[in-house]
Amino acid sequence: MVNCKLINTTLAFEFCKDIDAQIVSHIDSITNPISGKISAQSIGEMIIDDQIIDPSQTKDSIKGDVKMYDFSKMTNRFNTNSYKWDVKENELPMWVADMDFETAQLL
Repeated sequence: MVNCKLINTTLAFEFCKDIDAQIVSHIDSITNPISGKISAQSIGEMIIDDQIIDPSQTKDSIKGDVKMYDFSKMTNRFNTNSYKWDVKENELPMWVADMDFETAQLL
């Protein structure tokens, strides 16, 4: 997909592989892309089920002054006042619904 405009698009690219998408509009939401690259003017929501999808296989970027998504970067959450990650050294944090990706910059 090159120079495509998506209108009212939710849950885009679900379980798609080898994506090469250059979107010239806003994407309401992207869910569980398996691999590839997605660029867009903006992305409303990124939904990744890391139990079935390896987020490091997909690169997403937003054009303009908005921070790019980088799902290959691991962020250390220990000792950051995170209820999930403030556990003892030998404990494994288990959570139901949580995303450990870095949040986007304040616009």
